[in-house]
Amino acid sequence: MAAVLTELARAGFQIILATHSLFLLKELHILAQREKQPARYFALFAGENGATQVETKDDFIQLEHVAALDAELTQTFDFEDALDQDYAGDS
Repeated sequence: MAAVLTELARAGFQIILATHSLFLLKELHILAQREKQPARYFALFAGENGATQVETKDDFIQLEHVAALDAELTQTFDFEDALDQDYAGDS
């Protein structure tokens, strides 16, 4: 999917994508760098007063607020807990 989106961008299409997939974000970043395609990254987050804030960068690595990373870490920890519960009685 990332390769197709990169090709569409190269053909002149403006791509707007929202995802919580860190894998997809990293793949799009790699392809944008490799193909020298400009990309703009936006991160939405709750500010100090609870209002939605927007962070914008031209480089994914420079984003300070990456909800996909938080979501992926939460999923990883939940998965490890589930595995621990599944195999707790197997020792």
